[in-house]
Amino acid sequence: MIGTIWTEMGFIRYPLAIAAVALALQTGLAIWRMRGPGEGDPAGLGRDTILVWGLLAATVGGIGTLVGIAQLSRAIAQAGAVSPGLVWGGLRLTMTSTVAGLILLAISAMAWLAIDYVRARRTRTAGTPRGPAQPGAIGTK
Repeated sequence: MIGTIWTEMGFIRYPLAIAAVALALQTGLAIWRMRGPGEGDPAGLGRDTILVWGLLAATVGGIGTLVGIAQLSRAIAQAGAVSPGLVWGGLRLTMTSTVAGLILLAISAMAWLAIDYVRARRTRTAGTPRGPAQPGAIGTK
């Protein structure tokens, strides 16, 4: 089934695959950076980049759907009268890239939340205040 979906996505599957691999690598890098001592924010930019890759995947999926709908409408215009089943089958094919992009976005959001939770928990246990310090608070300049 996954092989069928992979081939049905057409050319848009390659940018989605690149986004999926980059998302996995960035998540692994952020987790690996958090292995060190709890000083500062070791996950740093990597944590936020996880969401960027998820958003990029969702955007690419949406673009794939638009391109697929354009191809479908061109094919319908050339064919003339077509059955509704054929039209809905074509629409189903165009939506697979959007679904794949949204799945990657959901995975990236869950990974970001998990890493942020661990980072916040480590920060609290290290004795540092949660969130930015308020101006004029004791101990700030």
